[in-house]
Amino acid sequence: EQRYSNWIAQLMAIMMPWALYWIAGRASAKTVQVLAERVQEAAMDCPGAPFAWVADTYSDLHKNVIPSLIDGLALLGWENGRHYVINREPPVEWRNRMYNVCTDWKNTMTFYTGFNFTFISLDRPSIGAGRSYVGVFGDEVKYFPEEKFTNLLKAVRGFRVKYGTNVWYRSRTLTTDMPNPNHIGEYDWILKLAKQNDKDKILLMLRAGFVYNETKKNYVAALQEFNDVKTAYRMDKTLSGKYEKTRKAMELAGKNMKRWEERWIKTRSRTSFFFISSSYVNADILGLDWFSDEFAEGLEGVLVNILSIIPKLEAGQMFYCNLGIRHFYADGFLNETIEKHEFGWKQDCTALKYLNTERPIEAGMDAGNMLSMIFGQEKGKAYKILKEIY
Repeated sequence: EQRYSNWIAQLMAIMMPWALYWIAGRASAKTVQVLAERVQEAAMDCPGAPFAWVADTYSDLHKNVIPSLIDGLALLGWENGRHYVINREPPVEWRNRMYNVCTDWKNTMTFYTGFNFTFISLDRPSIGAGRSYVGVFGDEVKYFPEEKFTNLLKAVRGFRVKYGTNVWYRSRTLTTDMPNPNHIGEYDWILKLAKQNDKDKILLMLRAGFVYNETKKNYVAALQEFNDVKTAYRMDKTLSGKYEKTRKAMELAGKNMKRWEERWIKTRSRTSFFFISSSYVNADILGLDWFSDEFAEGLEGVLVNILSIIPKLEAGQMFYCNLGIRHFYADGFLNETIEKHEFGWKQDCTALKYLNTERPIEAGMDAGNMLSMIFGQEKGKAYKILKEIY
């Protein structure tokens, strides 16, 4: 089997830290490569454990997050219905492997090892109310209000007796592109987690990961050689000496691999890794022309969204000094309508909660660097923006 991933995804797979906080430029394959790989590892290392997957809105969860996760798992060879099921009751054998009790399979993802996710959106936190989780995953965390997410983290405490010694117990996996506090609704609290880095522990984890990876390669090579000799030995009994030699070499390589796996897991325990990278980590896949086009267009956000440069206060932010979070609403979608459709459904106006189909729609366009258009309707003394394109 051959797998392809960018160098930072390979680095994180070698380390597989207890807590991963990764700020990466757009198109860095955060979900498809890194998050999917960590989900697969957690599902195998932590069978039966309940985890939480958090998103900012229920709409984004359905439209973007879950379809990307499904694509990533497919690239790793895991298929819906064979290795996991979503939003439906799993087979009895899978259910018996679950350590937690679940009676409502809505907003869940269950794997054949019993490992399971509850999908929680911060605009509908009631989905996860009253439950405990062993670990948490979150994508696009720049849209997570710090207070709401901190409250949810209090639920990441479950089943210490069963999983307390597991490397994934109370683990965090949080990814996003660079937050820009100049934009209403984006939060940069993830930058504070940089202080969680311990250089010595990270280097030890990385070195152990490299050695463990080499022992796996040696074991696979020894196993392949043994299987070849074993096949030949069935036809030629004079190869008994070579058969015994390769068998012992294979067993020795397996024991060495197991020994280094234990050491590697020990170095990962309670080790956090915070990292900032630009979209150039995926340059081999995107191609240099993608970057040339982005820079040539000169649209707003290139430095932040692609190069992951921490933004400064903009002059426009001071101009709109009276604009605050109170001017924004977070309940603009009909979640009941979204639930009726498959994951990845391209939402239309039927999902807009405040759209009045009996009244005209007004539009305003900014032809400057933003190149955006907003659509809204007036209702009494209130004016609601329903949708934007940019």
